[in-house]
Amino acid sequence: MSLVDFKVTFGQKKKMKINFYKILCISYFFKNKYKKQMKINIVYFTFLVANKWIEIVTEQLNMLKSLDLYNEANIFMSVNYESHAELETLKKLLDENYSKIKLINISSTNQFEYAGIKTVYDVAENDNQSLILYFHSKGMSSNQHDQRKILFNHTIENYKIYIQEFKKNPKLEVAGAIPSLQGFIYFNFFWVRSNYIYKYCSKPENTPEYTKHQRYTWEMWLGHDYCNKKNKIITYSPIIKYFGVDNNVDALYTFNLIENYNYNEFDDKNVLFGILIIPKNFEKNEKKTFLILFIIFLVLFIIISSILMKLVFIKKL
Repeated sequence: MSLVDFKVTFGQKKKMKINFYKILCISYFFKNKYKKQMKINIVYFTFLVANKWIEIVTEQLNMLKSLDLYNEANIFMSVNYESHAELETLKKLLDENYSKIKLINISSTNQFEYAGIKTVYDVAENDNQSLILYFHSKGMSSNQHDQRKILFNHTIENYKIYIQEFKKNPKLEVAGAIPSLQGFIYFNFFWVRSNYIYKYCSKPENTPEYTKHQRYTWEMWLGHDYCNKKNKIITYSPIIKYFGVDNNVDALYTFNLIENYNYNEFDDKNVLFGILIIPKNFEKNEKKTFLILFIIFLVLFIIISSILMKLVFIKKL
């Protein structure tokens, strides 16, 4: 090997070594880009009804505190209250047990969830590059205590599923257990990109003109009724995936189906046409009925396909 050949060979090896390190650096960058922890803001709303609120609020906050999410997120709390004594009791409770929670948007009148949604809007205005989790003290007036716990399980306890999906799909905007085709989440336990609110959602107003849907205004606020996004709002549910439901009846039907949902027993195959979910613990008769209907559908599909193929073949002749 001549001196010239040696210099060329050495130079190529050196160049290859530099390129190899560049590739490693780029790979490391992209790998950690998707591993990077997303900033999370939590907004919790409650109505301080005397002799009821302490049990519900402590239940929900203790469940939240048991998760790593509690330490990872900024947490804001908005309230409606009936008396100053109740408000002072809440402040003492937070100081003693949940000191990281910040009170914001406090109202002495029952404005439904306006104060909580106003906080969601304010947080998004101040930080439009985060995820926001919103939930409320479901059952304070309606006594739907089982619903509250089910919604917590399918929206907050499984928070890692939501965060992972938001990381994986940058187009995802709104998420929750039961998404509406209009872009909001039924029962108003939801995750949302703050950037979506910043770009599309209108500023909440507690006026007769704005609250035309009365208390349901604040559930529908994320959707097309109050946001200015012209295209489809991209929603997600760990249960029905990227499908949605069309109305209140379908939402209640779906809620009844997910009550005993077990994430270890379900997969994408359990979702059929958006809201039809067939869990493993259905009664045998219900499974049998479903299988019969499925077989009928399959037979009809085969017959129709066969007829169409014959018609096409005859036409060609």
